[in-house]
Amino acid sequence: MLTLATPPASAADQSIALTLSTPDEHCGWSRSSSTVRLTFQCDGNLVLYRISDGHAMWASGTYGKGSLTPDLLNFSHDGYMKLFAHPWYGSSLECIWGNSSAADGRLKVQDDGNVVIYTSGGTPIWHTNTYGNRQGDVRDCA
Repeated sequence: MLTLATPPASAADQSIALTLSTPDEHCGWSRSSSTVRLTFQCDGNLVLYRISDGHAMWASGTYGKGSLTPDLLNFSHDGYMKLFAHPWYGSSLECIWGNSSAADGRLKVQDDGNVVIYTSGGTPIWHTNTYGNRQGDVRDCA
């Protein structure tokens, strides 16, 4: 089980519901807290940047894949955050985070520098490990 010493969310934390009504996002999408910005770049990479200096703290490692470059970010009602590559939407899955126990949960871009997927009950099940301004894994899904 994943346990984190995560402080309570502040008003600046950006939260995204993992529900059926949450829309798919395309390149250029981003969400920020007061300290970090999660950006889905048009090269297919999902990157977490520190706002103060633009440093990449974590990345999916999914850039430059040619015809398999992800061009759709999906926040799934079944508890996953997914990157897809068109034209094979639904069959050519590039990368997945989370698990089914987060159905109807939330993805949060937090002021502490971490991006976390929480279950509907508030239990963290995935994170970028960038809490406290730490460097995360910059090749998570390569």
